[in-house]
Amino acid sequence: MRFQFKQTIRTIMVLFDIVILSGAFYFLWISLYNSDIPNPFFRNGNYLLTIVYALIVTVTVILMKGHQVGQNRITEILLSHAIALGLCNTIMFLLASLLSYEFVDFVGFIWLTVIQMIIVTFWACIANRVYYQIYPPHDMLLVYDDEINHAIKKKLNRIVDKYRILKEINVSEGREAIEAAMEPFDSIVLSVNSTELRQWMINLCYQKAKRLYVVPSITNILVNGATDIRVVDTPMLFLRNQGLTNEKRLYKRLLDIVGSLCGILVLSPIFLVTALAIWAYDRKNVFYTQERLTIDGKVFKVLKFRSMIVDAERNGAQLATVDDDRITPVGKIIRKLRIDEIPQLFNVLKGDMSLVGPRPERPEIAAEYEKSMPEFAYRLKAKAGLTGYAQVYGKYNTTAYDKLLMDLIYIENYSFLLDLKLMILTLRVVMMPDKTEGIQQGERMAQTKKTTEE
Repeated sequence: MRFQFKQTIRTIMVLFDIVILSGAFYFLWISLYNSDIPNPFFRNGNYLLTIVYALIVTVTVILMKGHQVGQNRITEILLSHAIALGLCNTIMFLLASLLSYEFVDFVGFIWLTVIQMIIVTFWACIANRVYYQIYPPHDMLLVYDDEINHAIKKKLNRIVDKYRILKEINVSEGREAIEAAMEPFDSIVLSVNSTELRQWMINLCYQKAKRLYVVPSITNILVNGATDIRVVDTPMLFLRNQGLTNEKRLYKRLLDIVGSLCGILVLSPIFLVTALAIWAYDRKNVFYTQERLTIDGKVFKVLKFRSMIVDAERNGAQLATVDDDRITPVGKIIRKLRIDEIPQLFNVLKGDMSLVGPRPERPEIAAEYEKSMPEFAYRLKAKAGLTGYAQVYGKYNTTAYDKLLMDLIYIENYSFLLDLKLMILTLRVVMMPDKTEGIQQGERMAQTKKTTEE
């Protein structure tokens, strides 16, 4: 019973949030702007404009995942709201300017955003506290088959407000022991490689009405992206296994051309400032190119702002590590803000890359991954991307295997709207420093499946 009505409670909390934010806009509008437009609104007009504002706030907050009370950390909720409100208030500033036939004073909207963020801070703290009082952390049982899969415990236990693995059991103890260990727990985490054991656990948890968290395999993801077809009286699943269709590639290419051109135009001041800063530091090359892999294993030269010393790879190819002394002071800033990636917009415009897709990997590092994980080549069924599913939901030091799973989720579930969603969520990722954290010192590249916390 404790798991019931979660969505209803979240919805009530979010509606309360939207009402307060919209109310703040309403008072700003009638106090500062309505009387200044040539044809001021009366009561109903002001109400209608506030409803429009509420709809825009709702859409932007949901897109940025600022509504996920009890799922995201407070800092993530606040960051999501900051970006969402920034976008929303900019739209309303332009709308107010259209109604006034001239640009209105933007200071009022700046103050509105500041006041709204103060409100959101109180709301997020109270909402999360209330939510966790109603729904305390899940007491969980971890079922695993080796130490690699056992490492998921460390990741989940870091989110202490939501998950609490109190017991773990290895499959070697037998099915009877597993079934007995399950009894006191409402939630089970399953991280095993055996397909047969997975099937048994899924059926058992279904019978006993246990919540089940499954760490997916590559096969699970591919099947999940299958199409349900009914040509005979036996259900069948159809797996195309060819990546994106030609039709989807066309739509994607059109988005890439328009998006890269707009990005280059809008970000041109940042291009100039960054280039001057890099050159002023050591009077060396501003850009650097590097061979990367894209769709069908094609090799291209990726263009980036140089963030490391000139001879950073004199000892061979390697990923950036924590506190990497090869990174310049300017490089630390542009890497944290992801500015070093901006020149890849020219790669997108040229057609080597897409705005959204699997991160382009270096041929030599990809070859190393494929020695222990041949499925790593599956990522090449889609064009490499400036941002993507793994970049939004993973980190720089996320294991290669986990990045592969996320890239396959993207490829198998691609849609135009998914691309737009990931592009918008990238704004939030840019403001999260932990997303750029390097691998551990002494490692040449990210581990294939073992987590970096070990």
